[in-house]
Amino acid sequence: MRTFLIGFFLLFSGWCLGQELDTALARVYLDSAKVLIGKEDYNIAFLLAEKAKRIYEQRLGDKTVEVADALHQMGRCKSGDEALEIYAKSLHVRKALLNETHLSFANTYYNIGMLYDEKGDFEQVINYTEKALDIWLKNYAGNHPDVADAYNNLGRAYDSKGEFEKALGYYKKALKIYLKIHGGDHPDVADVYNNLGITYYSKGEFDKALGYYEKALQIYLKVYGENHPNLAMSYNNLGVTYESKGEYDKALGYYEKALKIRIRVYGGDHPDVATAYNNLGVTYDSKGEYDKALGYYEKALKIRIRVYGRDHPDVATAYNNLGVTYESKGEYDKALGYKEKALKIRIRVYGGNHPDVATAYNNLGNTYESKREYDKALGNYERALKIYLKGYGGNHPDVAMAYNNLGYGYLNKSQFDLAGNCFQKALSANNYENLNFDEVLSNNELLSTFENLLILGINRYNATQNWQYLEKAVEVAEQSLHFLNYLQSHYINKENKLVWNGKVRSLLEQVLLVSLIKAEKGEPDLKKEMLSYTEQNKSTILKAQLKDVEALKFAGVPEEILEQENDLRINITYYDKKRQEKLGQGIGETDSSILSLSGKLFALKQDYEFLQQTLKSKYPEYFRLKYDYAVVDVKEIQEGLQSNQALIEYFTGDSSLFIFTITPRDFEVYEVKKNFPLEKWVQELRESIYRYWVVPDQSLDSYKEGNRKYADVAYKLYQKLVAPITLELPERLIVVPDGVLGYLPFDVLLTQRPDDLENLKTYPYLLKEHQVSYAYSATLLEEMRNKKHKATKSFFAMAPSFPGEPIASRNITDIRRSLGKLRFNKEEVEDIRQLIGGDIITGEQATLASFLKNAGKYRILHLSTHGKADDRVGDYSFLAFHLSGDSLDNGKLYIRDLYNLRLNADMVVLSACETGFGELQRGEGILSMARGFAFAGAKSIVNSLWSVDDKSTKEIMARFYYHLKKGKDKDAALRLAKLDYLEHTNRPDPFFWAAFVPVGDMSPVKLNSVWDYWPWLLLAGSAVLLYIFLYRRKK
Repeated sequence: MRTFLIGFFLLFSGWCLGQELDTALARVYLDSAKVLIGKEDYNIAFLLAEKAKRIYEQRLGDKTVEVADALHQMGRCKSGDEALEIYAKSLHVRKALLNETHLSFANTYYNIGMLYDEKGDFEQVINYTEKALDIWLKNYAGNHPDVADAYNNLGRAYDSKGEFEKALGYYKKALKIYLKIHGGDHPDVADVYNNLGITYYSKGEFDKALGYYEKALQIYLKVYGENHPNLAMSYNNLGVTYESKGEYDKALGYYEKALKIRIRVYGGDHPDVATAYNNLGVTYDSKGEYDKALGYYEKALKIRIRVYGRDHPDVATAYNNLGVTYESKGEYDKALGYKEKALKIRIRVYGGNHPDVATAYNNLGNTYESKREYDKALGNYERALKIYLKGYGGNHPDVAMAYNNLGYGYLNKSQFDLAGNCFQKALSANNYENLNFDEVLSNNELLSTFENLLILGINRYNATQNWQYLEKAVEVAEQSLHFLNYLQSHYINKENKLVWNGKVRSLLEQVLLVSLIKAEKGEPDLKKEMLSYTEQNKSTILKAQLKDVEALKFAGVPEEILEQENDLRINITYYDKKRQEKLGQGIGETDSSILSLSGKLFALKQDYEFLQQTLKSKYPEYFRLKYDYAVVDVKEIQEGLQSNQALIEYFTGDSSLFIFTITPRDFEVYEVKKNFPLEKWVQELRESIYRYWVVPDQSLDSYKEGNRKYADVAYKLYQKLVAPITLELPERLIVVPDGVLGYLPFDVLLTQRPDDLENLKTYPYLLKEHQVSYAYSATLLEEMRNKKHKATKSFFAMAPSFPGEPIASRNITDIRRSLGKLRFNKEEVEDIRQLIGGDIITGEQATLASFLKNAGKYRILHLSTHGKADDRVGDYSFLAFHLSGDSLDNGKLYIRDLYNLRLNADMVVLSACETGFGELQRGEGILSMARGFAFAGAKSIVNSLWSVDDKSTKEIMARFYYHLKKGKDKDAALRLAKLDYLEHTNRPDPFFWAAFVPVGDMSPVKLNSVWDYWPWLLLAGSAVLLYIFLYRRKK
């Protein structure tokens, strides 16, 4: 018995030892599989995990925690439905053994969520990620990486669903945990910054997106150094955002950096290298360089086919992009071929019900629409819509887009009822109802829907003459205007306002068209409303900046908050200038010094935006004053006009030009169909005026050809811009230009074709018939007129000296590139002082510091210096002063500096090059030095529209002040100065006399004031009082 027992014990212990050895081997297999999964060697990892599972099943049974763990690792090695099936088995085993709050469930739920992300099923992503999060929150204190990972993934899912505010909320929760765990310089923190950037990009808040991308980039640089895939990702995202802002050259620079890193890290044949080529192609397509775009797409396609084979989503993307570019080239059949290839691949990869398949159908619809094959377009739009509805439900930006496209297809077929039904569904899909814009999912799509509804209303009315359709269109127009006002008041950031100003123009044009049709059918008062619509959406940023100053002053905001607001503005300007100066020195945007400045600037802008939101919530009167967009009406404009004045305000749309004409007694609106190349004509006019004088080695023949071109286009522009006005125009005109018309001096328009092309003195210039001044808008003109200043002195002029050769011996193209010596600027200001008195600073004393010290004391400021417009970054146009020697002073007064300056000037004369030129922002106007001075408080500005000649400027300015001294209005004085010049000069070309234009309040200026002599008066008064006192004592 004893022997038997011993034998049994040995047998049993041997069996246990064998079992332990087998399970230990299984654990080794499983641990090895986890390591290989980390290295992305999934095939071998799967085999090892599967071996481990079999051992556990043989030794421990098929319902054990170990088997569930092995199944989990096997699932990690697979993708798609195969992985989901394995994870389901793992969960089934666990549920039989463990409470569902056990940590092991969380990892499986989390991974299932990731798989649904790949499938584009974001509801399931949210479902499984929330299950994982619930478990982690119950098991951890909260500040745990797994919790942060879950928040991050939920953010991505909500971003994909178009629920951007929810996405931002989850990202910020993730960021808070990562920062607490890791500190600021960790890849997880950078990843969240990157994701925040993506969501702000999706919202159209490009500058916020750029700020977060740059934060991510700074961290990646610190952690990984210069050559890491994550840096390439950051550069790529920066490129995408700059491309969306229309800054294509910057975008190309970033894409090329991304490409360089990826080739260095991966070699030439890698999917990320293909992505870089693809993005370069997209940007060249946007620039209209289609052949270059096609070349890059072909490179991307070849790599993707070599790496993935033909059935892969990225291959489909390459085919789609080739199709888009061929469509842009008008090669529609080629476009269709490539887009159909993209569709077939996506169906094979994803099945028939994936958002990317819907997008492929949508893209095919676009091409058929371009081919005017509307039935085929509609078929594709319907398929896209069906898939979007299945994937997203009824409320999603892509669903709204699909309804918009479908409706527009029906509109093209004149199936108006079906079109209207689709547009109403687009509103519903976009969460729009009863002027509640806060819940709208996509502002872009809402703009499109409103515009489509207006086009529908016009087309239905034209087809039937049924008044009710026009009434409905007017209702939509009113809602559209509420939406435009909403956008103005909800985008605090100036850059975002500029983006939206450009986007709303086509919608506003449709509003004007609907209103004009109804006005001409018996409701003439609507024409007055049309002017209000135009005024509300003209120079909105300049108006907002001026309103902000007023609101801060009068809304009872505490002094310490006013100081905080002022300090933030000054610091933003300082760091923005420093950044721009370094970029101007050729330092790259990804240099550490630039990134550091960008980070500081972004943080300051965030602080400023937070302060604005605080002001909005705590000081409602501030908000009311700031966003009081009341504009002057026709009656108020008429009351402000003199008997011999008219105001002409323009609105330039895509298909129509509207001309609002107001005299003291009459008001009329004219529509001119834009069936002519307005932008091209304005550019041709400008070039014909200055080309001969700025391009070296021009022949006499080229001079004559320039005159012929000028005479032709100046007359054609007059025919389109002035001749359509049937009201009798008085002598004095106030022009409110729009868009490209801001680059045009109306003085040079020709009222008829000249009889003698060679005798420029005899040309029938508009100058000879009319006295022209300008305004940024009728409302801003009224504000500039009503400014009350407290200047203590009359006239102040500055004429800095510059090193280098005199301007007269140089080509004017060179002058623009460098700041050469001005021969006549000192003489100019000395002659003016001799004529009217006042103070001047010249030569080396004329520094920026001297200007800033004195500028606020005078009624008239005259700056005879160099000016340089930046038509790419408008806020960095500048006036130049003599360098002071201070290392912090670069001698340049930028537009940005003027935003922090407060002047008491009734008139600022910018006797310098290009002070009225700058970056044209659609809907806002030209961001010029003149606008900067208007913001700083100037009631009127005289500025230049091109690089001016030093000598002729001196002569014109002398005559200008001569006529001002005679008591003439500013526009009258400038006109007379030009006519004097024309009469006596042997250089009558418009280049020499037409560049200067007057803006704002044109009332006469007081050139001498009792206050100029107050020290002497005070002394004399004191002497008189002393004499009386002594005399009385003597008596």
